[in-house]
Amino acid sequence: MPKNSGIVYNRLPQHRRGTGGAGRTADYGGEPTFVCLDDPESPQWNIDALGDMKRSRGLAFIRALRERMAPHALLHYGQGKWYPGEPLPRWALSCFWRADGVRVWEDTDLIALENHDYGFATGDAFRSCMP
Repeated sequence: MPKNSGIVYNRLPQHRRGTGGAGRTADYGGEPTFVCLDDPESPQWNIDALGDMKRSRGLAFIRALRERMAPHALLHYGQGKWYPGEPLPRWALSCFWRADGVRVWEDTDLIALENHDYGFATGDAFRSCMP
């Protein structure tokens, strides 16, 4: 496990004790939640599945987290939770590394950037799956 990666989880009970008497509470759910400092009251940071800045900020955050905490980790962008009443599932950004320090991913240039057009179309994806 990368150095200091357990700090947040180790300090939550302490934080909860320290803020409870002041009328504030801290809680955590099934996944970490990111809230933008620029516009913290925007629905995209509170209840909406998507928003103008949400995905781009999330991608920048997961890349920075990888760089700082686990430089040879594997980034995975996949399907997240699908809540009742939402037309599509949310997305999930994951960062996987080995606790023993063995590299999982070497070349970050092979991780596609979502905002870059590589010139491929749907047909290219199907052709890559065919024998």
